[in-house]
Amino acid sequence: TDADGKTSGGNGAALYVGTNGVFNMYGGTICENTAETSGAVYVSNAIFNMNGGTIRKNTTAGTGAGILLTGASTVMTMEGGQISDHEIESAAGAILLQSRATLNMKGGKITGNKASHGAGVYVSYTATMTMEGGEISGNEAKSGAGLYLLGSTATLTGGKISGNRAKSSAGGIYATNFVRKATETREEQTYTAELNLAGVTVSGNTATGNGGGICVNKGT
Repeated sequence: TDADGKTSGGNGAALYVGTNGVFNMYGGTICENTAETSGAVYVSNAIFNMNGGTIRKNTTAGTGAGILLTGASTVMTMEGGQISDHEIESAAGAILLQSRATLNMKGGKITGNKASHGAGVYVSYTATMTMEGGEISGNEAKSGAGLYLLGSTATLTGGKISGNRAKSSAGGIYATNFVRKATETREEQTYTAELNLAGVTVSGNTATGNGGGICVNKGT
């Protein structure tokens, strides 16, 4: 199944997976779609299993050009396929996780994406990522070209993060805390970035500033 060249004024130009929905992708392409708020695929409190196919060259005026995952019951499992060639001025070229969403990467490839931060994968505060296999390579950003953690958690036990390039810090992985400012109804809260590495290969990444491979800035 192909979903190409669609335009949306909201979320998910090609595909919107809503509450309790399940989307299994085994082949086909999702490419050159344009969304005002988020990119080609928007998953909200639902399941997305990517086993094959290609998601590429989608654009958005917001964040997360390829895939945006949001909601505590949202889980994306990637075991195959490719997410590539997204280019946006804001954060998260290929995949954006937010609001307690989870990404489990076991295979496949995320490559050739460009963004301000987290061109490959951007994990926002309260969201979680695991990586057992697959490859995040050849992405470009100001910082955290391969993987960017903002007050979030990533456990990487396999796979490869390689050949990513940052104009500032961390070609491979960038991790930093997030401070949610106080308002009249809530106190200030700090979300700690937690990066756990055991078995993943981080190699051949470059940066003009700090940490060609990995930069942990106020995280653990």
